[in-house]
Amino acid sequence: MRFFHSIRMQILIYTSACVGIITIAGNLFIYNYLSNIIQTKVSTIDRLNTDFIAAQLNAELEKAWNLVNLCASHTSTITAAESNLFTNDAGFRIRLNAQQLMNNSIASSGLALYVNQMMLFRAQDNTMIQSSTQMYSGNLVDSLQLQNSELFKNLLKKNFEDLLVFSPVSPILNKPSPCLVSIRPISRGPLESANAWLYTEFSLNMFTDILSTFEEIGHYFVTTPDNYITNLDPTAFQNFNPSDIVDGNVIENNGNDWTISKTPLNFGFSLCSAWDASQLNADKSQIMHTVILALSTSLAAGIGISIILSSLLTKPIRCLTSHIKKVSENDLSFNPEIEQGKDEIAEIGKVVNEMTLSVRHLLDETEQQAEQKRKIEIAMLQSQVNPHFLYNTLDSIHWMAVIQKNIGIQQMTRSLSNLLKNMAKGYDQKVSLGEEIKLLEDYVNIQSIRYMDTFELKNNISPSLYHFRIIKLTLQPLVENAIFHGIEPTGRFGTISLFAEEKENDLLIIVEDDGVGMDKATIKKALSGASKPSPDSMNGIGVGNVSQRLKLVYGANYGLSIESVPQKYTRMIVHIPKEEVCSNELSDSSC
Repeated sequence: MRFFHSIRMQILIYTSACVGIITIAGNLFIYNYLSNIIQTKVSTIDRLNTDFIAAQLNAELEKAWNLVNLCASHTSTITAAESNLFTNDAGFRIRLNAQQLMNNSIASSGLALYVNQMMLFRAQDNTMIQSSTQMYSGNLVDSLQLQNSELFKNLLKKNFEDLLVFSPVSPILNKPSPCLVSIRPISRGPLESANAWLYTEFSLNMFTDILSTFEEIGHYFVTTPDNYITNLDPTAFQNFNPSDIVDGNVIENNGNDWTISKTPLNFGFSLCSAWDASQLNADKSQIMHTVILALSTSLAAGIGISIILSSLLTKPIRCLTSHIKKVSENDLSFNPEIEQGKDEIAEIGKVVNEMTLSVRHLLDETEQQAEQKRKIEIAMLQSQVNPHFLYNTLDSIHWMAVIQKNIGIQQMTRSLSNLLKNMAKGYDQKVSLGEEIKLLEDYVNIQSIRYMDTFELKNNISPSLYHFRIIKLTLQPLVENAIFHGIEPTGRFGTISLFAEEKENDLLIIVEDDGVGMDKATIKKALSGASKPSPDSMNGIGVGNVSQRLKLVYGANYGLSIESVPQKYTRMIVHIPKEEVCSNELSDSSC
């Protein structure tokens, strides 16, 4: 079970999953993108082909209409339509000129192969003039057959508004023979007054000859709103009405999906194209098979890559884990193997080695500090051997001085007794700054009598700061040093001043004297504790001892610093954090 939670297995799973997801998403995108491109290309090509074919068909329709319009508006045709001299030579020439015009116009139009019939006829006398064509020779009853046809009657009702129309039945032959027909009134005046008409019939080969050249690239056919006017592919759309053929529609027929493109032509005709979308789907399936193959290959490659990556990652991780386990067993040795390489794991190895060395260094420092603290405690214990006996004896001397009314002895014994009582309570106890100053004043009272008032202590500390806590016997050794090593060597009266100030969360207490001062070497020696305390010292606690005690209690950022100018002044600065006196400080000396 642990194997499935290992980094190697997770790399294998996540890499395979990521590769799979990205590959699937990418291939599906490519598949859809390529499919859309193929479909767009097919549609574009089909549209281009349709537009090209439509242009050719429109050109043929324009030719047909220009032919009809030319013949219907020519003077020879109008003269023949209006002349009543068809029985003499003049009438014969008129008819011959009209027939010759029609023959020449058909020959020069380029549509000679597609004109089935062109006939000028009048309803009033059933006379007619026919152009000779290769498609249909004509006979005398053609005009009667035409005038009785449904097509003529419908066009007559519409005043012959339709220029070219499709007829599934030839009006002259009266049998199924799909064709294009034009019937134009012949008149110099309004069309309503016309009594002669020009009938022109075109073969649908005009369309099919053009469409046949494109059979290999698609299915194309021409429609009207109601009829198919060219032959369809046998598998295509016989079951659908022309009204169902809408541009852009997809029609299902014989199990296949056909996409329709419809382009309008002149005279109400439309060119339609149809391409089999099922064949495109088959092409898409081939693309999908390619996509699946690419997906399988990508997954296999992803799994292989993940195996290689997991091997490269887990080996240094195992080495790093082994070293960390040794560290947990207190083996703080340096291991160069975990730093091999330039990758992130090697960086972690370097950090682990640095951490190990730091821990070992910290343990060494802790051990040294513990040893220093032990020595200080021993020194304190040694200094606490006699005071219990002494301050009881001093109490007796004090009361004897009171009885004898000797104020000097009385004051000195009281101050000494207070000092010894405070010393008997221990040195590591924290007291308020006010108590520390009282203890200092008792000490100064004794030394003032001894030195016959050759120095003065000025307390400039605001009482508002007395409630902050300080380690007991911090200021006394500093004042003692100022007396012994600052003022006494001058041989003159000196002043020792006390100051204190708040600095954000810290408290600075300054002991300053105007004695002989100290050079840099003396300052360094005093802070290091290398200088021995004076034999006349009250407790043997020197300046270096004070500095070490402050750092042990408050940390390396706090302690004692000294500023001095020889023959001018010495300023000792105690830097400690602000610490409020406990609420029960008045009743108990410890919090």
